[in-house]
Amino acid sequence: MSQFEQLFTDVVTRTKRPTMVAETEQAIRFATLQLHHSAFFTNDLASIRLVATSGARLDFDVDFATNAAVRDIYSVTPDDPTGKCVCALKLASVDCKIQDANWYKYTGKKLQIRTASPVSAFVVQYFSNPLIERHNYNSWIASKYPYMVVDLAYARVCADLGLAEEAQRIYSLLGNNRAPNTYIHVLHAEQENARAGK
Repeated sequence: MSQFEQLFTDVVTRTKRPTMVAETEQAIRFATLQLHHSAFFTNDLASIRLVATSGARLDFDVDFATNAAVRDIYSVTPDDPTGKCVCALKLASVDCKIQDANWYKYTGKKLQIRTASPVSAFVVQYFSNPLIERHNYNSWIASKYPYMVVDLAYARVCADLGLAEEAQRIYSLLGNNRAPNTYIHVLHAEQENARAGK
């Protein structure tokens, strides 16, 4: 049984509403995104190599609008085999002036990169979205903490059924990174332990 199918079965077992297929699937997708989007987790980091098709350049404009996997940019690093450009790129402020060099900006799914020396390739590290479709589902949170996804999906179906009190009771488990034993706190603690090498 796939990960999504197991989650679906667990939610239906709790809701006792096997005919609410579309609502249950949507609730699982929503719960998965809600948990992944509660913070920028290192487990969500992925990378892509961008190569200029017209040789080394000083500026790059990349549109990620068609790439649903990219949630936010973590870092942009020149990947120049010549070793000529060793510039460190920093996230630019919104009002970054065009004459400034060695920066990147990510707004509205558009990545802008500017360098002082010509560069032909970059490695872009980004926070990825989980795969959330029934036949293409992958979530490290759902793998490690399936009860979190099941509970939040159950709460969403309860809300759809008009069971507001039950939905709110479950949503309170989500919490935040400062509320011990809440889901967000557990996820944040795991990330802090991973960073500390525990």
